Amino acid sequence: AEGDAASQPIWLTTSSHLENDPNTLMLIDGAEASDTELAEMETTAILFDGHDPAAVDHARDQWRRITKIGQKAVYWAQEGGRWVKKAES
Repeated sequence: AEGDAASQPIWLTTSSHLENDPNTLMLIDGAEASDTELAEMETTAILFDGHDPAAVDHARDQWRRITKIGQKAVYWAQEGGRWVKKAES
């Protein structure tokens, strides 16, 4: 809630109001975005707990929704302490 969002390259928020005109959206731990918000992005990434079956199912549903509207989605997994890109639409 501090600073000028419009001048920040990365703006962390729980609000759906995207003040810094981003081109990438990261949905973390079950966070949701509207189809309109998703359509405005060049890339959407979904971060979730891969050991939680409910989180995995939710992330799969989000992936399908994102790709259905023609947006790019990226799937990363943590392996051996590093992040590895596993899939990209």
